[in-house]
Amino acid sequence: MKIEDIPDLIFVKIDKSNYLEYLDQLVKLDEEFNQLHIDNAYFQLLTPKQNGDIDFKKFIIEEINSDEEYFYEIVMEKEALKIEGGSSSSKCEKAVAYILCFLKDKSDFYKENKVGYIDGVYVDEYCRGKGLGRLLMNHAEEFCKANDVNNISLSVKFKNVKAVSLYKELGFVESDIMMYKSL
Repeated sequence: MKIEDIPDLIFVKIDKSNYLEYLDQLVKLDEEFNQLHIDNAYFQLLTPKQNGDIDFKKFIIEEINSDEEYFYEIVMEKEALKIEGGSSSSKCEKAVAYILCFLKDKSDFYKENKVGYIDGVYVDEYCRGKGLGRLLMNHAEEFCKANDVNNISLSVKFKNVKAVSLYKELGFVESDIMMYKSL
């Protein structure tokens, strides 16, 4: 099954003008992403209780309202609402994927003034393997190119084999190793 097989996908660029409309769905996707693929070393250092206390809504609001240039896209799927008795009526929208890419100024790692950083990519479990993650990554790359950014980076856990494979297929190469030790 491919992306064409998922009916009625809607791609919405999130910015300061519309984020409140999608905030609850963004929070849900961000929580799911962090529960499954906590790629940020900071979160690895937190206890499960501390991880549970993270205010994802606050983080998203701060990200969107920051002065940084970013690309935030959410993918909505239209679903038919079932009315008791089995018939379908109007449609509702369900968030099934997102990507967040920041532009960082004056990177220590590259000579360019700006570097793109993929801060999170998440695709709902039943939509995986259909090309949606690849499409979102392509959209982030287009955003970076449009902003004269020549390098894009991300962090991923080596155990997330499918994501690592996708990133390699998209031309990403391993450049750093983050190490972790419990005491």
